[in-house]
Amino acid sequence: MTHIKYPVIFNGGCNCEAIRYTVALTEDYKLPSETNGICQCTKCRKFTGSLLPQLLSVKVKDISPPLKSNSAYKTYDTTKMGQRCFCSTCGSSLTFQYIAAPEIVELYIGTIDEDDLAGKRVGEEDTGQYGMKAKREGGVGHLLCKTEHSGSIYCENAVLGVTDNISGSKWWKEKENGKPFRSIEETGTK
Repeated sequence: MTHIKYPVIFNGGCNCEAIRYTVALTEDYKLPSETNGICQCTKCRKFTGSLLPQLLSVKVKDISPPLKSNSAYKTYDTTKMGQRCFCSTCGSSLTFQYIAAPEIVELYIGTIDEDDLAGKRVGEEDTGQYGMKAKREGGVGHLLCKTEHSGSIYCENAVLGVTDNISGSKWWKEKENGKPFRSIEETGTK
């Protein structure tokens, strides 16, 4: 088991860098993360342009500077449950905010800086049979991105044979609205 040194700090932002943030996860965050997950709802897919948008629940107080303090950070109501938030300059999808839980923000993991998520590039790129590859060191992606302890919501929208076999628990809709399952086959539906 890897010893985790807290706080776990990572940076991120939008594509044009008009919005930048730093997150400092303290010891009350269990890592590998249990507060991440993949959302397969149509709204998240359209908002991000991704088949598998992945989010990390973070306390608003652990993000600096506060995202709402940036004039480029815009929100819009997409459901009765929450708001989607983005950069008004470049359009990057940044967060989802549940109206009922204003102290928590769902941060799109893809907004985390490459060096912090995948690790910093070190040395020269290796050229091999499969092309060029950078050597990397560090990164927190292995702590934030695994879904074995969290899972996927809105699996009713799973693309069979493509997005239906992600590791971790699955729910047809939100976690509060049903019992989790591990595979679509176990539910007796297709």
